[in-house]
Amino acid sequence: MYIRTKTTKNSLKKSVQVVESVRQGDKVKQRIVRHIGVAEDEHHLEELKKLAQVAMAEEMAQRQSLLDRDEYAKFLKGEFERTCNGGERVFVSNLSYEEHVVEGFEEVYGKLFRDLGFAEVFGSSDRGRANTKLLEQIVVARIAIAQSKRGSVEWLSDRQMSNVDLDRVYRMMDKLHERIGKAKAIALQKTLENLGGRVGVMLFDVTTLYFESFCEDDLRRRGFSKENKVREVQVVLAMAVSREGLPLSYELFPGNTWEGRTLKETLRHFLKSFRPEDIIVVADAGMLSEENLSYLEEEGYSYIVRSRTRSLTQRVKTCIRDMSGYEALGGSPDEDVIKCKVMDIERGRKLVAIHSEVKAKKDAYDREELLFRLKEIASDCEGIASSKLVRDKGKRYLTRKGKDDATYVLDDAKVAEDASWDGISGIVTNMEVTRGDIPEVLEYYKSLWKIEESFRVAKGPLRFRPIFHWKKERIESHIAICYIAFTLQRHLEHRLKLCKGESYSLDKVRRVLSKVDSVIMKDSSTGTIYRFPRAMSPEAKKIYGAVGLKRDTKPTTITSIEKYRNRHSLGRINPWEWVL
Repeated sequence: MYIRTKTTKNSLKKSVQVVESVRQGDKVKQRIVRHIGVAEDEHHLEELKKLAQVAMAEEMAQRQSLLDRDEYAKFLKGEFERTCNGGERVFVSNLSYEEHVVEGFEEVYGKLFRDLGFAEVFGSSDRGRANTKLLEQIVVARIAIAQSKRGSVEWLSDRQMSNVDLDRVYRMMDKLHERIGKAKAIALQKTLENLGGRVGVMLFDVTTLYFESFCEDDLRRRGFSKENKVREVQVVLAMAVSREGLPLSYELFPGNTWEGRTLKETLRHFLKSFRPEDIIVVADAGMLSEENLSYLEEEGYSYIVRSRTRSLTQRVKTCIRDMSGYEALGGSPDEDVIKCKVMDIERGRKLVAIHSEVKAKKDAYDREELLFRLKEIASDCEGIASSKLVRDKGKRYLTRKGKDDATYVLDDAKVAEDASWDGISGIVTNMEVTRGDIPEVLEYYKSLWKIEESFRVAKGPLRFRPIFHWKKERIESHIAICYIAFTLQRHLEHRLKLCKGESYSLDKVRRVLSKVDSVIMKDSSTGTIYRFPRAMSPEAKKIYGAVGLKRDTKPTTITSIEKYRNRHSLGRINPWEWVL
């Protein structure tokens, strides 16, 4: 088995395939095992080759697990489903509706779950395999509907005809707590395989997850909430992803933890596995602290962090606002014009000062809006009462009327000071930055949108929160389940982008896979139970192709409905996953 790059006469694009040599009589021919994708350029070609390496390893591992063909044949004899015989005659009037089974989620994400290595979390014992299958089902349910564990069990029963006991789910979560580190290591390893062994840019950020509870303990604490949940307790979730959005690691902290203290603890667990030259840490201003920057410098890692420009020394602030020395990076009259300059600050660090015309206009507009509101609440030029200042908004433009006076008046000097910062921002780095390096550094920093979007996926469609568990172990297991679901979704998106050139959100994948289903019908005259799969849409075929699956849409006969309901615990292998 090897990777083949194929070109055609009429196109400059290159196809990447996993092929193997098959002997047919006296001749040896090549058979395509999996078509990976068509490269648009050289960079895309290299990314497809990396994915082909991963696909080839998955294919070989799958074949190794099914190497004994005789054993596999015996397994099929005990199956609960078989292909309908061509000579069977069925009268439509005798058929009655039994069940509707959604199979797309189970097939696609179940295969991804195994391909990414999460089947190894609980080991290979009988009990371990049972817990693994249960974990897979709960993760798939999380992706499909993102409800509570009780809601997941009900969905598995109603939509997948799969019997799952809620108490078994909780016991599995207790076992999972002991193996969270292993699950995180598996996710990291698979991300590295997809990136060719080198992380490159690592994006880091923090969010908060709230509880439907007001009771505090060692983990659940009241703190600064990014979701404006003032009264509820929360935990702090720190996460690191690659530039492509593939997950690298995460850590949970008590809810009253300051976000700046999370970076060092999170990175300490996995950065030692990499060479310093392989990592560029990119983070927002919340991570900007002397402790964090010194830690990264001591460990030899490069970083790019947003600066709090107004908190710098007076000398540096004066230099930033002096527009001489700024050089335009390009742009047309219809686009934003970006100007930058690089200056040295303390301890060998550099500040890249950035001026944006679009941001300058927005800053000026926002200030005028705020000043207009402040003037509205002023009472006959007597000043603004402190009681009318909501959350002190606009206080930076005001000064006290008198030493003991509780009213404020507009300070023109403060307004002018604020206007001098319009359009200006900055980033701090310990990298050597020249004029030609600025666009690349800015692109690295702009990629932070990917970690912000990751949190939107985690807290939106996947519903990491609200959290209804109250035991520390169950809370951590719940986050681990959600993180595995997030990992599966991110890898599916990555494969779709590389192989099919498509960008599918989780909501779109849900809509597509919810229609990959079958109807279970019973022949009242013979008692035979039939399964009729629905024809697949073009979008569903792309999703299946991205994970190396082909779905058989031919009708089948279910020989045992009870076994079919418990097919997950029986360790069933989907026939369309078997490569002959």
